[in-house]
Amino acid sequence: MRLLAHDKDVSNFLCQDSVSNWVGYNADKTSEVEDPQNDILFDLIVSTPPFGLSISNYLYAENRGFIKIEDFLVHKCLCSLKSTGRALLVLPQKMIYTPNHRSVELRTKFVDNDQIDTVITLPSGVFNYTNIPASIFIFSMKKEKPGYVRLVDGSSFTGDKSIKNRIRYDDLLNAIDTNDPSFVKTVSIDDIRRNDYILQPSVYFKRELSLPDGFVRYNLSNITKVVGGTLSSEKNIRGKIIAKLEPFADNPFDRTLDLESINDKRITPNNYRKITNQVILLYKTPRNFNPTIVNASESNPVYIGPNIFALRLRNPALIDIKCLVLVLMTNPDSLPNPYLLRMDTILNGISVILPDTISAQKAYYLSAERAYRESKVKELGYAESIRKQKEYYVNLIRRRKHDINNLL
Repeated sequence: MRLLAHDKDVSNFLCQDSVSNWVGYNADKTSEVEDPQNDILFDLIVSTPPFGLSISNYLYAENRGFIKIEDFLVHKCLCSLKSTGRALLVLPQKMIYTPNHRSVELRTKFVDNDQIDTVITLPSGVFNYTNIPASIFIFSMKKEKPGYVRLVDGSSFTGDKSIKNRIRYDDLLNAIDTNDPSFVKTVSIDDIRRNDYILQPSVYFKRELSLPDGFVRYNLSNITKVVGGTLSSEKNIRGKIIAKLEPFADNPFDRTLDLESINDKRITPNNYRKITNQVILLYKTPRNFNPTIVNASESNPVYIGPNIFALRLRNPALIDIKCLVLVLMTNPDSLPNPYLLRMDTILNGISVILPDTISAQKAYYLSAERAYRESKVKELGYAESIRKQKEYYVNLIRRRKHDINNLL
């Protein structure tokens, strides 16, 4: 109908397998002779492929090893657009952050080539046939604003459960048209590179932390440094292995690992890194960071697995390690986005607010710990139990005094 409304020829409709017989220009063909008649370039390509569909084995080799249909589609579309062409693709949301090699390669290519114009994340459950979250990718070979990408966080524009109102389209379109800063952000390609080519809008929507009097904002990379440890190639070595970090029942004041509780085990060569300093261990999964203090030493080392990072304070006289871990545990703004991959990127993305002196940090920690324990006492009903016991004994003493007075 849109083609008819714009007086376009709508007579050429084809029903073909576009995977095995891609109509557009084949940038991967081995023939040295180009065929202008068959190498068609398009003004516009619109597609919603079956999410997660695997390309069959017989097409794997000739399609450069693409396994998933969405990777294949993005690559072919970008090879088949005119110099002013555009592509609108609805793809699984994981395409904007997944760390698998092919997706990272594609994101790197179309970001570095300045071909991605806009990414719009949608609420989950907007399609009848899948609950997989989706995003709209808008590619442009001639962007209005070169060097920048517009990211739109539409994940919160959910409607009711009826088929026609699963997305609040008018509200979302209004936010896009007005460039509402709460939902729309234009970021530079350099900024995207610094964030591992992640296109998840929430990575770039960072709330500014308020700064109370007597407090200082620190970037975690400025007050800590990564401790790589040493890999041991020797065999038959035994030691204390830390392969994962337990949540400690989410208690922010019980974050020091008791090394005496860890039994020595045989160390697999070239698999665990030896740590001999007091460090903060962080799990590689930012959604469940579990910061943990380990008081390792030369005489009592630990061996950490590949999924754990170790951080050491740059200046222990400036920062109290317990206070830092407390803030990492309790301040959601200080935790990294789960889509970031490299530790240096994660550290650069974390800001913490701490008291301005180490003595104030220790006092802050002790005050917070006391308040936490009092809240737990009230939560468990101990305070009420103590009050009732006190009331009982006061009344008992009064009765005894009354009985004694009658005898005098």
